[in-house]
Amino acid sequence: MAPALNGIMKHIKMRYPLKADAVAFINNYVMTPSKEKAICKPQKLQRFGLMPSQKGNVTKEELNRIANWMFEYYPEQGFKGHKKRKF
Repeated sequence: MAPALNGIMKHIKMRYPLKADAVAFINNYVMTPSKEKAICKPQKLQRFGLMPSQKGNVTKEELNRIANWMFEYYPEQGFKGHKKRKF
């Protein structure tokens, strides 16, 4: 389980509006995630935990293609985020 990609990419693009910067962040974070690098809200880290490193699961070339694809297609057009839910 993980936060929704729409929300993740919304936050990434808010911090890194230039594609090259966003792709570089994604490439770095996916291989060496840390709480200090995380851009999601603290409650998301509490709920889902820190993403495990993907070293050995994806090549740098594959990750670069994925990161570029994520930047191009997410967040989906019209995505505004979710209203605060009560659990």
